[in-house]
Amino acid sequence: LTDPVEQRRRFVEDMAARTHAYGPDFPPSPIDEDFMSALEQGLPACAGIAVGVDRLVMLLSGETDINYTFWL
Repeated sequence: LTDPVEQRRRFVEDMAARTHAYGPDFPPSPIDEDFMSALEQGLPACAGIAVGVDRLVMLLSGETDINYTFWL
C-alpha cells in the first residue's frame, strides 16, 4: 500500500477498532509520521513477501505446529 491517504485512513480505522474492542483505557499507538512522510514523498513500485523466521524454521525442521515448545 503506497497511497498515504489510504494508509492514514487505515491506521485511524484500526485504532478505532482496537479502542472499541479493548475499551477507552486502551493506549493508542501513534501514527508513524516518518513512514507517512515517506509515503507522501512517493515510493517506487514495489512488492515483497513477508516470510517469518519462525515459519522458515518450522519448514526446515519439519515441525507442523507453530505452538510447539521445544525449549521446555
